[in-house]
Amino acid sequence: MKNLLLILCLFFLQSIAFGQGTYKDVVVTRDVNDVKKLKKIGDINESATAPFGGQAKLREKAIDKAKKSTFEKGGNTLLIEVDNFAMTPLNNVNISGKAYYDKSLNVKNTNPTASNTSSTDNADDESCDDVRKELKAYKAKYGELKKSKN
Repeated sequence: MKNLLLILCLFFLQSIAFGQGTYKDVVVTRDVNDVKKLKKIGDINESATAPFGGQAKLREKAIDKAKKSTFEKGGNTLLIEVDNFAMTPLNNVNISGKAYYDKSLNVKNTNPTASNTSSTDNADDESCDDVRKELKAYKAKYGELKKSKN
């Protein structure tokens, strides 16, 4: 039971440290009218390739990659402008679009990057220091509880 409490605390602290939501929360649209009032973040180009991949699975994989890129750039909405399937020597799906930020959505990356690098590269900022202190306090409390049980 105590381990479960510790795990829940750690999960909560991680969500505070690295922003709200994940790339899976990025909204995908193909309608330009959906993004007219949103802030444009940048262009997105992703693809998925497989020798025997089905079109639907490849499309899902390419959109997933595009959602990750959108989130890493600080966006929370993806407008898909081009969605191509090609049967060259390998099956291939290309997704092109634009990343947007919608402030009305409760999905944001607090550590956006200009390129497709990990959003945890700046883990030494001030907000993480507070979380580290809290985590250290939780670990100490857990250690005390564990010792008192023995």
